[in-house]
Amino acid sequence: RVPTDTRDYICEFCARSFRTSSNLVIHRRIHTGEKPLQCEICGFTCRQKASLNWHRRKHAETAAALLFPCEFCGKRFEKPDSVAAHRSKSHPAPLPGPQESPGPLEPSPSISVSGPLGSTEAPKAMQVGATPSLSPQ
Repeated sequence: RVPTDTRDYICEFCARSFRTSSNLVIHRRIHTGEKPLQCEICGFTCRQKASLNWHRRKHAETAAALLFPCEFCGKRFEKPDSVAAHRSKSHPAPLPGPQESPGPLEPSPSISVSGPLGSTEAPKAMQVGATPSLSPQ
């Protein structure tokens, strides 16, 4: 179609004229409040595709600044300190569970229980109120 200066499309709300019906449709949204275009990332709505494209650039710029990812969920942050704060809030360290024993307990060579078999007396170092000594007994 050859461009012309004729403006055959007139807004019924304000009488502004347009060369194309598509421009009139977009303009009419100002009066109706319709915002049919929506950002898939944040839900921002607008009337014109150019506005949506301009808005999307903000997400791209923000994403480029988020250099530090959380190793647990992948959420990204601008600063390492922000990742650490997120990690402590969202991914607290689990409490240690019951530890599995490697096998039957064996007496430790560093602890010697002296006394005759069947004796109920604890060694001196293990008696209540005894002061541990560093010298060999």
